[in-house]
Amino acid sequence: MRTEDRWPDYTARVVGAGVLASMSVPLPLQTQVLGALDVYSRTAHAFAAEEAQAMAEELAGYLAVSTANALVHADSAREVEQMRAAMATRAVIEQAIGIIMAMERCGAESAFAVLRRASQGRNIKLREVAAELVARVSAGR
Repeated sequence: MRTEDRWPDYTARVVGAGVLASMSVPLPLQTQVLGALDVYSRTAHAFAAEEAQAMAEELAGYLAVSTANALVHADSAREVEQMRAAMATRAVIEQAIGIIMAMERCGAESAFAVLRRASQGRNIKLREVAAELVARVSAGR
């Protein structure tokens, strides 16, 4: 690192912290790169041997698969939560439609139109209008 001149600010900082060698290896997964494995050493030229590069590349392959699995898991968990929220939102909207249908003696389309107009007129989300109506009726108001 002491002789590296491509990134003078960076090398001055890391050498000052005791880092004398570094190696970066991409985390490849099929046709994309998910990130990089960065390895640091307090020993100069610690990664000069071909074996060190080969070992890092092998480890990077395993890390790429693990990272991809973690990303898929996080995406799946996010989708599940979005579906739960959508189902809860839909349920309260359907309840509000039912209340309006009973109160106004109208069909589902007309009741939804009432909700939509209330939402637009008050400039608040339809699900919030629906939740307020359901809460008001549930409380007996």
